[in-house]
Amino acid sequence: MAIKADNNDIKSYSDLKGKKVAVKTGTEGATFAKSIKDQYGFDIVSFDKSPNMYEDVKTGNSVACFEDYPVMGYGIANGNGLKMVTNMERGSSYGFAVMKDKNTDLLAMFNKGLENIKASGKYQEILDKYIKTK
Repeated sequence: MAIKADNNDIKSYSDLKGKKVAVKTGTEGATFAKSIKDQYGFDIVSFDKSPNMYEDVKTGNSVACFEDYPVMGYGIANGNGLKMVTNMERGSSYGFAVMKDKNTDLLAMFNKGLENIKASGKYQEILDKYIKTK
């Protein structure tokens, strides 16, 4: 969950009671927010585009927003004016796909490349550079 960078009032989902939160349509973040909205007593406003959702939070129409972690982290890293105040929730994973029994060479190269960048530390370096929480 992300809030306006200078907001120090919202620290947890419990602080959302009776307030509006923004979500991006069709995201894991939206699915997660919908799954906890009754438990924490907040209302949801949906947006088709991330910048519109972020602006809604920055102008105070919504107090927080939920979006997929990599997208949110990248936006924060690029100065969207928000900060994350909760830990990343475990939802669905992201992945790459190739047709079954097709493109086996491509799959092998991809898997080897991913293994190499993780072993070298480059994978974590990329995450640290492009996905921020504050």
